[in-house]
Amino acid sequence: MKRRNQALLLLIPTFAFTATFIYGPFLLAFYNAFFSWEEGEYRIFVGLGNFRHLLFEDYLFWHSMKIMAILSVTYIAKVMIVPMLAAVLISRVGNARLRGAYRNLIVIALIVPSVAVYMIWRQIYHPDGELGLANRLFALFGLEPIAWFRDPDTALLTIILTGFPWASGVQMLIYLAGLQNISQDVKEAATIDGVGPLQRFFRMELPLIVGQVRLIAILSVISSVQDFVGVYLLTRGGPAGTTYVPGLLMFDYAIKYNQIGMGCALGVILFLIVLTLTLFIHRFVRTEDYL
Repeated sequence: MKRRNQALLLLIPTFAFTATFIYGPFLLAFYNAFFSWEEGEYRIFVGLGNFRHLLFEDYLFWHSMKIMAILSVTYIAKVMIVPMLAAVLISRVGNARLRGAYRNLIVIALIVPSVAVYMIWRQIYHPDGELGLANRLFALFGLEPIAWFRDPDTALLTIILTGFPWASGVQMLIYLAGLQNISQDVKEAATIDGVGPLQRFFRMELPLIVGQVRLIAILSVISSVQDFVGVYLLTRGGPAGTTYVPGLLMFDYAIKYNQIGMGCALGVILFLIVLTLTLFIHRFVRTEDYL
């Protein structure tokens, strides 16, 4: 009893900081979503007015939602498939030292800040026409340069291709932990039965790492719906709004146009989207169905 009370006492600072700096701002944003106000001026209660404007009057909102849907689907596909493939290949390396070296080569990329990564890719797909590594490689093969970020037909595809080969270290580690947690007896039984590499993955390994798959799916949904940093650094939502996402619209409302209430309302809508998708994944991707 005394140890439990001590443990609870030690957890109080963590709960206090979480409530103050995470739940506090969220609840404040939820409250502000029902007001129309600019920073430094009086707030006017408008009820659902901000939400009504976004859903029925703001063309940019629905346009950005469409762009977000495209980027989210492609992002989820990238982080679900490529890191899983990397984890499977690493897990099947027989030499433990070599297996650790391959793992470290992918994980070490986490040291590089994401902003620096985006700026490097901005130079690869240079916005100024013929400059940039990609167009220089095209020139070596006699191909015409592409205005990656300036052409509305290629800007969204360029953002999707950014980060290739998408072998994210965090997702790979989660998958790898799940694969290494599979009992050696199960692996040996599969080898004795003559199970091939593909059968071994789809019939044995994949069902046993469904928990990791669900976790990564949820994290990917949250990240893809909320993210706007990459778009902001690469295209600022252009050209002609072809890469404009809700996160950037929320930023513009709250910071650029100083419409705090509208930005908070959009944040609440994004929260509800993430919550709905998370509950959907919890409902239809269940570990016990595969055990």
